Amino acid sequence: MTNHNDTTAKVLAVSNLHLESLTWNGKPVGKYVVTDGNDVYGVVSQRYTPVSHASALRQVQEWLPEGKVTNTYAEKGLSRAVFNIELPKTYEVGGEEIKTFVNLRNSLDGRWELGLIVSPVQVVCHNTFVLSLKRAYIDISARHTRPSR
Repeated sequence: MTNHNDTTAKVLAVSNLHLESLTWNGKPVGKYVVTDGNDVYGVVSQRYTPVSHASALRQVQEWLPEGKVTNTYAEKGLSRAVFNIELPKTYEVGGEEIKTFVNLRNSLDGRWELGLIVSPVQVVCHNTFVLSLKRAYIDISARHTRPSR
């Protein structure tokens, strides 16, 4: 099993993202790859605006400075990531202590919207990611695309 700190560091290291046009026989095909110059993270439309995982996390940490990243789940070669940000306040329900997580999701391949999922579920794999969506108190998301002109 991968150490959470290793996964967090790897996900946060993905930076300097830009779009490069795909061509076929020397002609553009209207699709673009999201790349950092070394690795390809997805194929997207021209309207897609890549947001690095680090940039998304920084913005959320400004809004939630008391939150602590307790785990990072990544899939598809680091192109998709969920940061578990544990809130300090816990609640007692039926004699059990319930923690609340703000799960920040982001993708570089256009498959997930940038979003915040407030849930009692800490995401550690794809199954708990799906469970966090089903158990969400709040699920806010925004697309990575610009409106067409």
